[in-house]
Amino acid sequence: MNRDSINLQIDGLSKANQELSKENRHLCEENKRLNQWLEDIFHSRTWKTVEALQGIKQIFSQGKNCEAKDLRHNLKTPDKEDTTEDLKENGDKVDILRKVSELYPYAQITSAGCVTLLSQLFFKYDGTEFYSGGAERYLLDLDEVCRELNVKFRIYQWADFNWVRFYNNVEVIGVSVTGTDIRKDFIKSIIACDRKYQNEEARHAALRIYSPFYIHSDEKPMDTVKSIGISHGIAWDSEWNHFNNGSAFWSANQQIISSASHFDKIISVDTNTCNWFQTIDYSFGRKISYVPNYVDNTIFHPVKKNNLEKIIITYPRRLYAPRGLYMALDAVDTILAKYPNVEFRFIGKGFETDLKKINEKIAKWGNRVKCYSLAPNKMHEAYEESDITLIPTLFSEGTSLSCLEALSSGNAVIATRIGGLTDLILDEFNGILIEPHSDDLLKALEWMLNNPDKLNYLKKNAQETALAFSKEKWKNKWKSIVRNNMKNELLSPYKYERKVLINVKDADNVLSDSVLSVAQEHLKSGEYVYIASSLGRELFKYSMKRLQFISFNEDLYFKPDLIIEI
Repeated sequence: MNRDSINLQIDGLSKANQELSKENRHLCEENKRLNQWLEDIFHSRTWKTVEALQGIKQIFSQGKNCEAKDLRHNLKTPDKEDTTEDLKENGDKVDILRKVSELYPYAQITSAGCVTLLSQLFFKYDGTEFYSGGAERYLLDLDEVCRELNVKFRIYQWADFNWVRFYNNVEVIGVSVTGTDIRKDFIKSIIACDRKYQNEEARHAALRIYSPFYIHSDEKPMDTVKSIGISHGIAWDSEWNHFNNGSAFWSANQQIISSASHFDKIISVDTNTCNWFQTIDYSFGRKISYVPNYVDNTIFHPVKKNNLEKIIITYPRRLYAPRGLYMALDAVDTILAKYPNVEFRFIGKGFETDLKKINEKIAKWGNRVKCYSLAPNKMHEAYEESDITLIPTLFSEGTSLSCLEALSSGNAVIATRIGGLTDLILDEFNGILIEPHSDDLLKALEWMLNNPDKLNYLKKNAQETALAFSKEKWKNKWKSIVRNNMKNELLSPYKYERKVLINVKDADNVLSDSVLSVAQEHLKSGEYVYIASSLGRELFKYSMKRLQFISFNEDLYFKPDLIIEI
């Protein structure tokens, strides 16, 4: 055997050994992942429920009357002594669980064939309040895209318990993960939520979307479902950033960078994000697609104003510091004192501390300062009355929907040069770009108010530039993205979901056979059932998929198809 043939055999053995090592590493990773799955299962609420039901089943199979102590014995936790109160409380809980769990098989929801989206936030964590921001409106319009493609769209988010809510017909599912609290540990909670989203909630989806992209866990999905991440702009350029070395920068941004690497595609609403990622990895930066935000020009357009003398300045966004609220408030006193024909309007939702500051201006200036919120489908009314719109963002900004809506409505816009706003505003053509300082905002306002001809010039150009960001263009781009990335086998068609509200006046009857039998009848028909009572909050945790317990005073963001009074 010559030297060449020996070398070839050695090379072959070496390559085979490399392949075996590679396969061994793969198997070790698989084993690690499966062990993690088992760990998650055994610590999950679902597994605890299974154990509880098994204990209940054993007792009832004995064919005798069950007392709280019998049930307590089967569900006993060794680290806690029994008391009379414990026995009664746990007996009551098990009785509730037994009654409600009989309906669970009829209340299931499947993600098979759906386009699913994991969101950082849509409703409040207990499902009671809708957050009306730009990111939430973006998701409402993604639902419209899927509806026109005739495929079911569903939103998921981290939640205090397993709730299901609707905004009109847009379905939002709260995903509860045992042992997590997003208010205390965002990274841990959102990673645990994503794992449950991937492996349970949206396991058989046609496509998985993340909004924003960085809530993806640092784990590659084990299935073949494609995933798309959405960047609504750089959200990590906050006032807390003060890096003096590369290690500190990497430590702070590792979740953002690593999570982005797991996507088949990332959609960025601005060029700022695309360029930022290109500084990290040139090839990765070129994998991102720029799809700017949009405006419906048929809804947001100029209208003839009745009072041409009055000038209205509008701040149409969340009422808090990152969106430049205090820059706007700093200008109020000077502008209103100098220009008697000017009014300020703050339109959005905010926290009590921030609202207090606005109310101080209202107390001082009366009707010349107003503060209120509008539903997304009513926002055009605000711009129709407005002349100047303020978008004074300090950090965390993309191509602002509010900015585009103002432009399309013929408002002159004053915006900071933050994030994607430079993709929208051409300085002194369709608006004014400023540095994020109160003095700069005040100067820009005075310039516009002192030069009505230039103000009108900006307003005219604003509407024309907005045509380049039409909603139809955006929808067509997203339709192409969804079509090219979703699994087309057995798609779930888009459909209207019927919702039934059962109002139970007497709280003692909320779990009666008469109420639960009505609920079961509608669950069997595929409807979503909401049982409202004065005990709603105490029963929240027993909600499961299409069966939901709510309070009488909870705001519903949908109109029930049927209301039953019991």
